[in-house]
Amino acid sequence: MKYLFTFQNFISLALYRSTYPIAISLRGNKHKKDYGNGELHNKKIELYFSSRDIKFDEEEKMDIEMLFTYHKLGDNPNEIIKNWYEKYEILEPAFDLLFEQFYTKGFTINTFLNLAQSAETFHARVHDHTRIPPDEYKAMKNDILKLAPNKYHEWLKDQFNFGNYLNLHSRLTELIDKYSNSTLDQILGDKEKFILNVKNSRNYYTHYDKRLEKKALKGADLFYLSERLKILLTCAFLMEIGFTRENIVTNLDWVKWRNFNHLANWKEE
Repeated sequence: MKYLFTFQNFISLALYRSTYPIAISLRGNKHKKDYGNGELHNKKIELYFSSRDIKFDEEEKMDIEMLFTYHKLGDNPNEIIKNWYEKYEILEPAFDLLFEQFYTKGFTINTFLNLAQSAETFHARVHDHTRIPPDEYKAMKNDILKLAPNKYHEWLKDQFNFGNYLNLHSRLTELIDKYSNSTLDQILGDKEKFILNVKNSRNYYTHYDKRLEKKALKGADLFYLSERLKILLTCAFLMEIGFTRENIVTNLDWVKWRNFNHLANWKEE
């Protein structure tokens, strides 16, 4: 079931919406059946399991509406699918926070917070580095403690425990620098403004600090911010499993009028 659901999420990326298995059958050497010719063959076993909120009334998507299809995976599609399973072992927390959005009805503040957490978790697991090289940070810490009165050491040590981690602003900047492309650039718009909106909104809705309330996006603006963050994460995940930037741009350009027309004003040349 784990292998099945992992692949199901891969298909959700392609469809850019929820999807469900409608039938699962198994065959194995332990279960044989004579179908009338005197020979034993592996018996087909139907698997049934409980699944909530299955949307059987959704219209099927045509290939021209999909973010990618098997034939658009590039020269080595099987390698990309293999990479997907390997990366899932490492990046499952970040992946699951994104895929939850395809299966949750409606938009809430938690939708945005989960996407922000997905971005932070993804960056932390893929780009494992600190703000300052560890040796330099340790030396700086010791120098400061030598200069500071002993009564402040306990408080300073607590600050040093987390002071070398990258903040959300830095993580988003690196994600955009590495994974963005020409089409995604149009969707994100002003990148620095996008990063500040995500950071300020995440901080406000996490702590509800009144000082941040005016900087946080609300209502429809928060929804569109979440939609932009979702496609940024999607592009990052695809590149991480082997999609080229050019392949992603080609696929995005194919569906941008249908899937992302609410996020950018596309103008024909």
